[in-house]
Order: sequence, then C-alpha cells, then structure tokens
Amino acid sequence: MYSVGIQAQLSQASNPFLKNGEKVIFDTILEKVGCGCSHSCDCCCDIHYRKNSGEFVIEKCGSFLVNWSVAIEGSDLTPYIRFALQVDNEKIYGASVIPISVGLVSGSSLVALKHPNTTISLINNTGDIVRLANVSPIANIVIMRV
Repeated sequence: MYSVGIQAQLSQASNPFLKNGEKVIFDTILEKVGCGCSHSCDCCCDIHYRKNSGEFVIEKCGSFLVNWSVAIEGSDLTPYIRFALQVDNEKIYGASVIPISVGLVSGSSLVALKHPNTTISLINNTGDIVRLANVSPIANIVIMRV
C-alpha cells in the first residue's frame, strides 16, 4: 500500500482573532502524497483541502495520524487554550488544553475513519476568542494514513 498524506500551513492570517468553534484556515499546501506515482499530484491524492471551509476531505476509510500546532498570543478570558480536531463537523478528537498565554499549542490524534469522504478540521475549542501569533508559520498540520 502506498503512503497517503498532506501537510498544510497557515503563513499569514487575514484576521489574527480566531473565534470559539472557528476553523483554522490553512493558506499553503506544502506536500501531498498519495497516488504511488513519482510526483505530488492533486488528481490522485486521497486527501483534499477545501480552503474556503478549512476542511480536509479524506476520500477513503482507514486510520490516520494527525499532528498539528498553532502559535498563539493568548485569550482575554482564560489562560487555558484548547484546540481540537473536528470530524464531519461533529466529533471532537485530541483536544489539547494548555495553560499558556503566549507560545505553541500542539497535539496529535489517531483517528479511525469508517466512512468515505470524511472531513477533518482543526478548531479553536477554548470557549473564547484566541489571538494568533504574529509569526510564520502560524499553524501547521500533517495528516498521514497509518
């Protein structure tokens, strides 16, 4: 079986504030693998990214390891910053809760997908607005079939 994966980053945020429940919108796809061919092509990768909605679409069932990180500058109401993976706009995986006001929040989850065309998103699950850091990259995500 060939490798399937994608890596994306958020390099520049149009709005440095991420509301509770809002998805991280990645602006750059760094790498895509998934067809077994010698080049990284969009036509045959099993993972696609919808930039307008912040959703990664996984075309086939299987187990996927998701690693992510977000550079933040805190929240006004809470010192506990939490980001999580959302699957099909419902189920939450791997919520990372950390008492930090400035720094890097990261997490990883092993997600078993039982249905084709499942969506995965990274969301702010803090309960408040989070300020994204003025660095580049601001956020990174890697999704790989394992």
